[in-house]
Amino acid sequence: MLAAPRREFPQFPAALSFAMLLTPQAAEAALARRAEVLRGRLTELEEELPRHSARLPRVVLLDDEYRRAVTAAELAWIDGVLADLRTGVLTWSREQLASVAMEDLGLLATDLPPEYTLDAEPARPARPDARRRPG
Repeated sequence: MLAAPRREFPQFPAALSFAMLLTPQAAEAALARRAEVLRGRLTELEEELPRHSARLPRVVLLDDEYRRAVTAAELAWIDGVLADLRTGVLTWSREQLASVAMEDLGLLATDLPPEYTLDAEPARPARPDARRRPG
C-alpha cells in the first residue's frame, strides 16, 4: 500500500464528472460549501500537528501530515475553480454541452428529429389509472 499509488479517494472525482449536470451557479455554491468544510479541517490539522509533534516522533504523524497536505492541495484547487466560475472563465450551458455531444456522435443538432432537441417537450408519464380494464 505504501509503494503503489492507487485512486484512494474516488468519490470526489466521480462527483466532479457530474458537475456539468448542474448550472455553473449551483456548482459554485456546492464547491464553496466544500471549500468551507475543507478550510475548517485544515485549520484543525494545522492546530493539532504542532501540538502533537512536540511530544511524538514525526513518523507517528506522517498520516496527519499527509492529510494536511492533501486537504491543502484540494482546497487550493477548489479555490482556483471557484475563482474561474466567479469570473466566467469556467462556464457551460445545456446547449453547449448538447452541441459537443452531437459533434462527438458525428451528428449536427439540425439533423435530429424534434423530439431529440433541447426544445422538445418532456414526455408525460403515463397515469397508472389510465390503463384500460377488461370490460
